[in-house]
Amino acid sequence: MLCVSRARVHIAFDLAGDPTAFPAQVAGATKRLEVYLENLTLWQPKRLYYFSDADDQKQFAGTGPAYSIREVSPSQKKPYWRLAIEAATPHLTQFPDVQQLQKMTEEQFNKFFEDPKNMFWPDPMTLIFGKTAFGGAETRTMDVFGGERNAPLPNQAPKIKVPNAANLPPGQTVESLPTYSGPSDGWVEIGGVWAFYKAFLAGHAISRFSSVKLELAVKSGSVVSIPFRLVPAHPNSRVVSISAELPSGWRVVSGDGSFEIPGNGPTELRVDVQTPELSKEALQNQKPVPITLYLSTHGQNFGEIGLHVLLKGNALPQN
Repeated sequence: MLCVSRARVHIAFDLAGDPTAFPAQVAGATKRLEVYLENLTLWQPKRLYYFSDADDQKQFAGTGPAYSIREVSPSQKKPYWRLAIEAATPHLTQFPDVQQLQKMTEEQFNKFFEDPKNMFWPDPMTLIFGKTAFGGAETRTMDVFGGERNAPLPNQAPKIKVPNAANLPPGQTVESLPTYSGPSDGWVEIGGVWAFYKAFLAGHAISRFSSVKLELAVKSGSVVSIPFRLVPAHPNSRVVSISAELPSGWRVVSGDGSFEIPGNGPTELRVDVQTPELSKEALQNQKPVPITLYLSTHGQNFGEIGLHVLLKGNALPQN
């Protein structure tokens, strides 16, 4: 039986790559409730490991990759046990002996830990394999950062399914939202609730509402927010110009212009558009009108986002 904390770790590992698990954490720019959104980037751990503080460490032999704590870190030029002691220094309640170690000279310090009886950790340190996000040819004792280290992994670690259309039952499909790609600068895609429900439908195998269209109804005179995401094709930053094609009487409030966009991951952006305040008579004959955002870099267009907006006399605030 897993303890509660370990069970939670397993659940967190499975949900890490699911954009529908905690949508507020990955939601991008919006006009309302901004302080409740975290605008984080999805990240799926590759493998899950544990370690044990049991007195008998031999019982865990072969349960995962093993590393000598006496090996020297290539970057820090110090043995790993020394780095661990330095990391434990601020945690006086967990490691009360650290204060005594801090008073030692460098010679006393090294001599103290040359005695195996004084080591706080077993050598080698074995990491206990939990699960992998890949499945297939993964092995229990594979090196944490790749590479092979012995015994085959029993075929019991399920492959983690990151939500996508391939997870749907046979015969069911989810309509793809518009995605526009350029020759070298990545691509742009709609964000906000449209992106969320694209992932949600695929992740939960729902096809009933697959005909999702980019349409929105807002109160006349309110601001329309168009969220979108830039996904870079290379790690270099670049300047992106954003412009909008709007109906007569509409105007951009914020979000257009030129911006330097980093290349280290997707960037969530938003363009806010002020709609005209129309009379009741004018609203009776209103039909959805198109809004189109154009993105360019180095003078060349590489993407666009389009949606239709219907003005009404009354409507719920846009989320």
